[in-house]
Order: sequence, then structure tokens, then C-alpha cells
Amino acid sequence: MACLAEHGWAGSTVSVVSERAGISRGAAQHHFPTREDLLTDDHARRERVVSQWADLLAQALDCAAAQG
Repeated sequence: MACLAEHGWAGSTVSVVSERAGISRGAAQHHFPTREDLLTDDHARRERVVSQWADLLAQALDCAAAQG
């Protein structure tokens, strides 16, 4: 996402992203043939992390409410 913010859509190629990540373009394209695939996966991962944090926060608030 940082590449997208810095370079825009046209500049956020798989080559640019893979270079920033320190991996070869071929390795990146093996897993993500297009930048759409790469960004879609990144977005999905971020959504899962936010959801997990929200669940943990809800559990902590429930525990706090139960104790006090």
C-alpha cells in the first residue's frame, strides 16, 4: 500500500513492489501475476488483521465489564 500511496496506480507495478519488498519480480509474479492480485490480497490481509484486533478488543472489554 505504501507503493500505491507514493507512486500511484500507474507507478505501482509488480516490479516496483517486489523491489521494495526485497524479492525478485519473478517470485512476486509467481504468487501475484498482476498488481490487482497483489493489492487485492494485501487488502484482504489487512481486513483480517483489523477484524482480529476488533475481536480481541471486544473480548477484553467483555472481561473488564464482567470484573467490574
